[in-house]
Formats: sequence, structure tokens, C-alpha cells
Amino acid sequence: MENTINPDTKRPYSITMIERLMHDIHFAVDPYNSSKKQALDVIHRLVKKFPIKRSPMRLRLTVGEKNFSTILEKLGTWNGEIVTMDESGTQFSVDDQKMAARLANTMCNSLKGRPALGRIFQGKEPPQFVAIFSLWLC
Repeated sequence: MENTINPDTKRPYSITMIERLMHDIHFAVDPYNSSKKQALDVIHRLVKKFPIKRSPMRLRLTVGEKNFSTILEKLGTWNGEIVTMDESGTQFSVDDQKMAARLANTMCNSLKGRPALGRIFQGKEPPQFVAIFSLWLC
């Protein structure tokens, strides 16, 4: 629930706001059911009544100029949005939450095991995940 936003305002929901929304839909925690099952249930019930969306993932990539066009083509096919690009044209940020695993596989395959650096950000928080895509990840 920490990674949810209001799609109208693009602002994140706080924990207290989520608790208030859970109270509004009369959801009570059951200690005898698994937390995963209850979380999925409350998410489905909240989505029906309130505008809740998962926040998009921000991915920052640094790749060599030789491989830049390959990665840019893949981002285009996955409908990734390029947010910023530096002067050399090799570092850019994209917003897409389902793209991280596909991009990691594509980078491993297209770079043929040569190292590249990727960071995944959630909103404006510090990096949540740093991966060096190299031969041992492919």
C-alpha cells in the first residue's frame, strides 16, 4: 500500500489515509487468514470504491552509445516514457512498473554480458534497487 497513488492528483496515499479508507469500506483484519490473502482482498475492494493506482516505477539507465539505440527501441515497444536524457545521450529515466524485469533480460541479451548499471526508483525516494547487469545475471 505504500506504493499507491491517486491517479487524479498523482500524489501518494499515506498509511493513515489507507487505514481511513479501509475503515470506510468496513474492512476488519482477521488474524486467522493469511496476510497476503487479506491484502489482495482489501486492494480489490478499495479499487472498486476509490481512485487508487500503483505508482509507476522509475528506472535510470546508463548504457554505452553502441547499445543506446537497441535499448531505445525496446523502450518504444514497451511504451516506456523517457523523462530525462543527459547531453551525451546515454543516461535516461523512464517510468514503467512492469518493464524492469523485461529490461534486465533485454540488457543482458543485447549487451552480451558486458556490464551496465541500472537503478530502480519509486517516486522521489532514494534508489530501492541497484543492479549491475553482467554475465552472472544473464
